[in-house]
Amino acid sequence: MNAYAARAGNGIPPAPSDRHDGRVWQRAARVALIGSALPIRNIHYFLPLAVVLVLARGGLRVYLTRYVAFTAGILVAGASGNAAGVLWAPLTYSPLILLLIRLRPVLTPPDSERLIRRVTSDVTTFVLIQGAVGLAQYVMYGNPDYVAGTYDLLTVVGAAPSIGQVMFGASMLGLILFLSARPTTRRTVAAIVVGTAAVLVSQSGHALILCGVGLLVAYVITRFSPARILKVAAVTGVAALAFSWIYPSTSRVATSWWERSTSPESPKRLVWSDADELLLAPQRLLTGVGPGQFSSRAGLISSGDYFSVRLPAMLTGRSEVYVERVQPLLDDFDRRGEGSAISKPYSSLSSVVFEFGVVISALAVARLVVAFGGSVVRARRARGEQLRLRTHLLAGCVFVALLALVENYLEFPQALVAPIVVGAVAWGRLTALGTTGHDSRPAPAMSPARGPTFSRNFQLSENRP
Repeated sequence: MNAYAARAGNGIPPAPSDRHDGRVWQRAARVALIGSALPIRNIHYFLPLAVVLVLARGGLRVYLTRYVAFTAGILVAGASGNAAGVLWAPLTYSPLILLLIRLRPVLTPPDSERLIRRVTSDVTTFVLIQGAVGLAQYVMYGNPDYVAGTYDLLTVVGAAPSIGQVMFGASMLGLILFLSARPTTRRTVAAIVVGTAAVLVSQSGHALILCGVGLLVAYVITRFSPARILKVAAVTGVAALAFSWIYPSTSRVATSWWERSTSPESPKRLVWSDADELLLAPQRLLTGVGPGQFSSRAGLISSGDYFSVRLPAMLTGRSEVYVERVQPLLDDFDRRGEGSAISKPYSSLSSVVFEFGVVISALAVARLVVAFGGSVVRARRARGEQLRLRTHLLAGCVFVALLALVENYLEFPQALVAPIVVGAVAWGRLTALGTTGHDSRPAPAMSPARGPTFSRNFQLSENRP
């Protein structure tokens, strides 16, 4: 990987020994897509590991090594806390681990083009099927709470809807961002339209709004032409109007979201009260209260109140800080009788900061800001396919960051794993294009000391996807 990065940075194609087999990455993407669509509850916590195992079986064991290292780090960081919460943490934080191990295919430009074209075809088929199922659910039941594609297909109508609808909306929008970054065909346009329509009728209002914000931010900061920015704004506006037409109460609900999340009495704000006292204590400044000890899904699950089924005693338990700070806010939320996650006393932001500490969180944010800023700078110099891919990857990053302010989205594998894997394919394509400098121009000939001339006729790797 390092050897390839050095070559790519100098405009040199990867050596045969550095290249990946594109077929392995396509299999990983298919596992992510199919696994996300399975309506078997809670099996998705194992999906990130399944993706990594597929890559490892294809020879890419470095990702399994990184995955195990981060898992061990989580267990060590929470070793002194509630044992049940620590045991759940590697599972619930698995999507975050998948982000941290930096998935990226290493391929030549022709091979990367073949891979992304095939993955695009798979994603197109997936979005078409899920969108069609979602629209059929809306026609059959007339209730947006049951529009979840196959993500929650086994929910019995009349029973309380599960969180599958939320997973469906976020995952579909992430995949639509990927499709819209590629050259469009009639089939991909149909998938984008059908998928977006299904998300619209599923009443995934916050996801739609945040995805639109992510797109606008990405298009503005990458210095797209005003015409393109207006086009994105127009599409976002039309989607917002369509949503308002389908659900006339949208404006009132959106206003109530804002009021509930910013109110001084909101549980989501109260969870930060006296945060300095908790976070700046010497013993918690570096590592926080520990994974699974506060408001993460691991902490909620280990409390024994999150699932409808009774868990074994060894998998339940509550930390002292959970009992003192989180449980009272959850009780207050229940007394209010609200069903929206907008004012719940947790989000990925608060969970990560409290459980991993100020220092680790600040270092992670600094690393992300530097990476994001560097990507923006490179996007401003890019054109053609590179510009489209980089802009939509940036939009996806903003989208996920905003979702992390609403709920524990970084612990939603059913929502994030498929977009993460196809995003990695797009990132690999960007890296491959970097070896030629631009989309349509070959890199200049290299001196004999640096190797042979690389052009668009460069020989394909032996392991063809």
